[in-house]
Amino acid sequence: MTKQKQNLLGLRRHACLSLSEVVAKVGGNISNLSQLENGLIKEPHPRTIRRLAKAYEVAKDTVWEALEETHKQKQADDAKQQET
Repeated sequence: MTKQKQNLLGLRRHACLSLSEVVAKVGGNISNLSQLENGLIKEPHPRTIRRLAKAYEVAKDTVWEALEETHKQKQADDAKQQET
């Protein structure tokens, strides 16, 4: 059985952190973090990935993989909307 990949929102929820708490840990603003979690920011700065990894207490590669999963989900959602 394969483990389902987590998206960025899933990582944050697994860490039991709100948007506000993450922003307090990593800097930036809630809007940018929300856009990142919704797949609207394609290529965040590597520093952002490092800070998120530290906040979520995971490896940087885990955050990159979650970002990739977030983008895949966004593309699938966009394709569904175009069908209707």
